[in-house]
This record gives sequence, C-alpha cells and structure tokens, in this order.
Amino acid sequence: MIECQQNIVTKRYLPDPSLLNEVCFYHIIKGVTKQSFTFLPDSINVIVFQLHGSVNTRPPEAGHNLASVRLSGAFTNSRSFYTSDYFEVIMVHLKPWALHRLLNVHMNGYRNYIFEESDSSNPIFEDNFVSRLSEISEDRQKIKFIEQRLKNKLAMTSNPRTEELIRAVGLIDDQMGLLSSSILAGHLNMSLKTLERRFNEMIGLTVKEYTSIIRLKNIFRHLQMDHISLTNVAYEAEFYDQSHFNRFFKKYTGMTPKEFLSTRNKSIKIVDFLQLYARQLH
Repeated sequence: MIECQQNIVTKRYLPDPSLLNEVCFYHIIKGVTKQSFTFLPDSINVIVFQLHGSVNTRPPEAGHNLASVRLSGAFTNSRSFYTSDYFEVIMVHLKPWALHRLLNVHMNGYRNYIFEESDSSNPIFEDNFVSRLSEISEDRQKIKFIEQRLKNKLAMTSNPRTEELIRAVGLIDDQMGLLSSSILAGHLNMSLKTLERRFNEMIGLTVKEYTSIIRLKNIFRHLQMDHISLTNVAYEAEFYDQSHFNRFFKKYTGMTPKEFLSTRNKSIKIVDFLQLYARQLH
C-alpha cells in the first residue's frame, strides 16, 4: 500500500507468512522537505533503518543524529522526530514480544527508550548490514533483505512462553483493551503475578499499560470517522464520564480529544493513523 502526502511517500508492506507471528508490517518512508513525526504510544517494538538524510529526536539545527539502526521497545507516551530536507527510512514494526526473542533481554530496559544497535549485547544487524541495504535500489528487495536476516536470527532463538503471551495479547486485542488483568489471568489459567511478570519481561509493560494502549488505538479508529461524537467515543471505550475520557486521552497524547480533532483537521496529515502522524515543519 502506498500513501502519498505533500512531499512525503509512505509504502507499507506486509510480512512474509513465515514471519506473521513476529512482524506486523514494514514502512518505507521518503520525504523531500523537512518533516516532524509524532509517534503515538504503542506496544509494538520498532527497528528503524536510516538510509539517507537524517532523522533526529531534536530539530535539525540541534545537530543530534541518531544511529543508522535503532531499536525501540514499547512506549507509553508520544514522541517526536525531525528530519532533514531529504530522508529515507525503513521501519520494521514488530509484534510486542519479537524484540525479546531477537535480543533475549528483559524488555523493561527498552521501555520508553531508543537503543542504538551497538548497545545490544546480541547485535541483529552486524556485517555492514545497513550499507548493503542502502545499495539495494528496489524497495521490495530491501524488505526481502531485511526479512532474510530476521529469519536467520529468529531461527536461533526459541521461548516456549511466547505462545502464552500471544494468546494473552490476542484476548486483549479482541476485547479492544476492555479486559481486566484478573479476568485475563483467569482465561489463561495463570496467576496474576505470573501474568504480570511475563508482560514485564517480554513486552516491557504492565498488563494495565498494554490494555490502555490498545484502548487508545480503538479510540483513534473512531476519531478518524467523519461527524464523530466524542460522547459516543467515550461511551464505546467504556469511560464513565467525559472528564475521565479527557484525562486518559491527554495522559497519552498531550492533548484532549477535542484539541486533537481540531489540530488534525487543520495541520496534521495522517500517514498511518495507528502508528504515526506527520506535519510539515514551518
């Protein structure tokens, strides 16, 4: 799928069937003017390859470049990035447990943090991988090159507890985040303490944090509709009043639902509404 905005092109690719349990999708994002991206809170892990130009956590004049390969665990707040005039990045959106499998580390240390690839004790993309990736001209071949490395690394790892976590996440997703920790533990025939430990170790979030993010995603789906009623959105997400809904939304996005709708209609261009939105820098 290709999405075109002013001065930016985003291509989205689905993973090879053999990677469906580990990879959500891939984004190739190319731009020709300065952009800012605000990433919404999310439970997925992300690998970012910076192929051309610069993508920074500060405006370009600050001169702070991130590494060519970056790993990010789950994050519970919005974060912004700024680009140079011309840039190209590839984003690998992983399932919540995938980075734990690839690195064999406790994911709580990756929570709300971006690691350079060299920070990892078990590097995924050694052997001048990014240089070789940037030499490939065709976008689909770039994705295949990344997938082959992921397959090789995943073939060397296994964790029997992953299946339990996949089932837990599936139950939460099916209920759109409206599922308590105790009820989830009961469905899995697992103690609440064990369930929390698995989430903390393999995803880096508590169960409540994960369910809140899924709840937020469902809210954003509703907010993309025309003529939306915020009262109805709050009701569908099972908030007991509008004030509670506003506090929840602002905690994760920094703005109220009403402010978001106003900003979206004026200056925010949706690139992929569950993962990121972008606005051109002035």
